[in-house]
Amino acid sequence: MSLASANVCTFYESTSRAKLSSVNFSARRSLVFEQFRSAKISCFGLQESRANETRIYHVENYLVVTSKCDKFRNYGIETCIDTKFKINACSASFEAVTLICAEPTILLISVQFGSWLVHFLNFHAPHCEAKAARGDHKKMTVAQRKAWWKRLSDICSNLDPRFPLFVFCDANATMGSAVSQHVSSHGAALSNVNSVFFASFLRDRNLFLPATFHQYHSGSSHTYTPTIAEGNRIDYVAIPFDIPCG
Repeated sequence: MSLASANVCTFYESTSRAKLSSVNFSARRSLVFEQFRSAKISCFGLQESRANETRIYHVENYLVVTSKCDKFRNYGIETCIDTKFKINACSASFEAVTLICAEPTILLISVQFGSWLVHFLNFHAPHCEAKAARGDHKKMTVAQRKAWWKRLSDICSNLDPRFPLFVFCDANATMGSAVSQHVSSHGAALSNVNSVFFASFLRDRNLFLPATFHQYHSGSSHTYTPTIAEGNRIDYVAIPFDIPCG
């Protein structure tokens, strides 16, 4: 299983233009999907797709589950599974997907691969600078940020621990300055306001971040480059401890 996560900024198409067929999607979407296909990524999560609606559909050989953007056309989440990817000789299908939570910044699904159940969580955490989203004139308070992370934890609290949880996220958290079995020091950056919440979530769910361990990650660690001279790692894939990683 190969996993990836990316904030795509937007796939938005106005309702008048967007038809629900695989031949009418934007060139941007097709390019992104082709990049993941070329890299042989079997499952990936996308944030800020600004999807028009919550639905499950097939496009370009992927089973795609989307959660709708908010009323200001912010956010929107998509989890994509290659239909050729199999576990126990079984691939993902419409009937195999259970939608557990679909919100503009959180998408949690389970997928049945034969006798093996897999949970996929895809989320977009609050911006670290707490700036207001488009259409909202109020900045996020500390209490609101804490409540968002608590809600994420609560949504996952009833998942059966016998089955694995894989996470795709734009966590808006810089990690590595506080080392644990969940987060190591490779590519470390000073913590920001989301770091402690994200670390707590990983600990509670018994997950770790492969990108923070030198034995699992090579190359640049930056996932967000607002300028040529500036880069941060705020996007991650998290996996269970008992899943082999290599």
